[in-house]
Amino acid sequence: WFSCGSSPDYYNGCAPIPFNVPNAQQGFQYAHTGLGMVGILTWYNTSWVPNGREIIGAQLTNTLQIGQKYFVSFFVNSSNNSPYRHVSNNKIGARFSTVKSNTTVIAPINNFAHVKTNVIYQDTLNWFKITGSFVADSSYKYINVGNFYDDLNTDTISYGPSNMQTAWSYYYIDDICVSTDS
Repeated sequence: WFSCGSSPDYYNGCAPIPFNVPNAQQGFQYAHTGLGMVGILTWYNTSWVPNGREIIGAQLTNTLQIGQKYFVSFFVNSSNNSPYRHVSNNKIGARFSTVKSNTTVIAPINNFAHVKTNVIYQDTLNWFKITGSFVADSSYKYINVGNFYDDLNTDTISYGPSNMQTAWSYYYIDDICVSTDS
């Protein structure tokens, strides 16, 4: 896995606090399976950063075949600890590409994902499975996961102190799967 121009967090059971599972810096949470998970900001709003996002990416084990239907699934969990006003959002999804995303430039926020959720998931205890399918129209070699929709096209629910200028939505991500089998 690699960063797509942002600073996602990797948590593991053998890492020290604050990157430990389940004692993660953004709140207590066990991985969905195993000992590791990733944490990303899927939406943040400050006066100096519009459409703030963190995106993770990886090279696929096999290049996707044009015309083949693929099923995508992964699990998310909303963090329960934020130093700012906490927000939950929809539009978390997966987007495929033929070239590796630049690790120093944020992936494009262009209101498109091959698979996404329209659900605003707020649960900080249970994991939520995001699923979908698509037919490959290119020989995709990479997957990116995050929120690829701008602030105008992302719905949010805010809770916590409303007087705070900075607000963010942080989700843990685990068990990403791309398969020809549903």
